[in-house]
Amino acid sequence: MLRKMPGNVGGGNINLSGSSYDVRITKDSVVAYLPYYGRSYSASMNPDDNGYKFKTKNFTYNAEKTKKGGWNVNISTKDVRDNARMSFSISATGYATLTIISNNKQSIMYNGYLSENKKKD
Repeated sequence: MLRKMPGNVGGGNINLSGSSYDVRITKDSVVAYLPYYGRSYSASMNPDDNGYKFKTKNFTYNAEKTKKGGWNVNISTKDVRDNARMSFSISATGYATLTIISNNKQSIMYNGYLSENKKKD
């Protein structure tokens, strides 16, 4: 689920269940394919540039365990056109909230559940 335009009077939720949107994180890469609904401060001439669609191997992260058994994980991309700062708040049951802050877009929040990456045969 996606919460759009935090702080906006007309904001609301958009259900993305069953969609192919996701964020995949491995030890050496972050791949994001997420929609964006909100205010962009610089427009792209390419409609394919909407949303957060990137793959990076150049990022920093830190992770802290919470008192209730969950995790707070922060990831900052270094080589993406609109560098994204991603903050995950993960519960002990695997429910996660992702907030993305970038230079050229209003912040946005996504909600969902974690799943393990499928192993390649």
